[in-house]
Amino acid sequence: MGEMNPETVPNQNHIPAHTDIPPGVLRGWTILVVEGDTETLTAAQQALERHGAQVIVAQCAEMGLALASATRPRLIITGLVFEDDQPAPCNGQRLDGWGLLGQLKADQATRAIPVLALTAYAKLGDDQRVLDAGFHHYLNKPLIPDHFIGELIERLSMIPLLAGYLPL
Repeated sequence: MGEMNPETVPNQNHIPAHTDIPPGVLRGWTILVVEGDTETLTAAQQALERHGAQVIVAQCAEMGLALASATRPRLIITGLVFEDDQPAPCNGQRLDGWGLLGQLKADQATRAIPVLALTAYAKLGDDQRVLDAGFHHYLNKPLIPDHFIGELIERLSMIPLLAGYLPL
């Protein structure tokens, strides 16, 4: 967290190819994905499940907060912005990914869960803002299924709390 160390800045050229990732690399992991865009949510869920993760999904931050408290996943991946036209039971909810992070960090039961932002903003230079806010790292949108797991594994290997769980 905090200032990005040049030695840990992900290099898109070094993301492991989809075929280089061991099958079942995420076996035993419970991952909560909070994302308002149905296509992105489904693509993330399918890619994570193909690599062995148990995936819990939420389409809004409020639902994600409740699920994080109830399930205590090993990792949370969340979008930052949620549209106003969310499906029930998310209709009218106003918490965004930034607010979700704040609520998770304020609760002793969830504050230690690593959280990655799923964002298109990293390409615009806001990656430092994401890290300064307290996210452990970020993943790029649009989510490209063949590259998503490689990018995720690279990010996880930079988080000491999680790197030891990777069979790499």
